[in-house]
Amino acid sequence: MKYVFGPVPSRRLGNSLGVDLVVMKTCSFDCVYCQLGRTTDHTTQRRRFVPPDDVLAEIDQTLASGAEIDYITLSGSGEPTLSTDIGTIIRAIKERTDIPVAVLTNGSLLDRPDVQADLADADLLVPSLDAATPQAFERVNRPAPGIDLQAVLRGIRDFSHTFAGHTWLEVMVVAGINDTPDEARAIADALAGARIHTVHVNTVARAPAEPWAKPVPDAQLEELAAILGRLAPVHVIRHYSREGHASYRSDVVEAILATLARRPCGAIELAASLGLAPNLVIKHIEELEHQARIERILVADAVQYRLPPAKPHTEPHS
Repeated sequence: MKYVFGPVPSRRLGNSLGVDLVVMKTCSFDCVYCQLGRTTDHTTQRRRFVPPDDVLAEIDQTLASGAEIDYITLSGSGEPTLSTDIGTIIRAIKERTDIPVAVLTNGSLLDRPDVQADLADADLLVPSLDAATPQAFERVNRPAPGIDLQAVLRGIRDFSHTFAGHTWLEVMVVAGINDTPDEARAIADALAGARIHTVHVNTVARAPAEPWAKPVPDAQLEELAAILGRLAPVHVIRHYSREGHASYRSDVVEAILATLARRPCGAIELAASLGLAPNLVIKHIEELEHQARIERILVADAVQYRLPPAKPHTEPHS
């Protein structure tokens, strides 16, 4: 499949069937922590990227397979609201199934009436807001030209009141950029009065676009979460186990391990060589790294993965 991946276990959405409506790394942001690497098409121009009929055919095929799905999630390899077909796809999914539709977005276009109309029929909106001060916003998200922070804040705040579904806010914390109480207070102040149902506080967990983008410790996340609790109940997102989920695909795991047995690879290179969606490969890499079955290394400032070196065999003493 080219446009649908999974279902894959998500730390927030259970078994999530991913739907990708844009081409690789087309985004209005170039976030330092993005697990898909640097943005290559840095744009705010909405357009058609993929054939909607082909996307729906893949969704139909997956639904017909009887796969266990908790959410159908529009996310993928870029910013999904850049697709002018997102509203059509959401409405078509709602005609096919009762499975709730989630949209994961960086929130950059939510002030636009056409985007708001396209997202109106979704069940769950998960916008991110990593910073509400101009300096931190520019450093962590590196927005495309023309994006105004105040418009982003207004879009999230205003659309949360007209959107009929639930809104979960995500805040990604990067060490040394937006990890202070003042930055958390700025977010809480900027979205005061917004209709937010829950806030998810996260930090760098997967290989980031910039190797210097580092996570912050749990205790610090908890401190920031207490401040953001002024908006809504807060959850600090930690590791999600795939154990017991049928969507943890052994064929993908074995393919990844077999490839890495030959040579180290980055996540995107692995996905391309295996013909799999990058997000599917990244989800499995995260679990394999957590299990210590693979390890992360830096090669010329690029993150790659390899099998752990074999431990030397020692003969027992006689």
